[in-house]
Amino acid sequence: VVLDAYADTETVNVKLPAGFEVDEMPDPVKMDTPFGTYATSYEVKNGQLQFSRSLVVRAATVPVSDYAKVRAFFEKIRAAETAPVVLAKK
Repeated sequence: VVLDAYADTETVNVKLPAGFEVDEMPDPVKMDTPFGTYATSYEVKNGQLQFSRSLVVRAATVPVSDYAKVRAFFEKIRAAETAPVVLAKK
């Protein structure tokens, strides 16, 4: 597997609908591997849900023997980014 260097950081603010509040949020994720780093965080403030994420992929040629580790790293990222936030009526 050949990994190209890549870095991305973003923060998304979502205004909560009137009459709703966050009931469940995903746990923050923090990973530091030889392939890269990844972190997420969630916070509710001022009637908004703030989601932040940071991804850094290190340039590397990963041997076949480490394929499962690379795949697991990206699968955990996908799972973190598709984790739902549950809202409930106040």
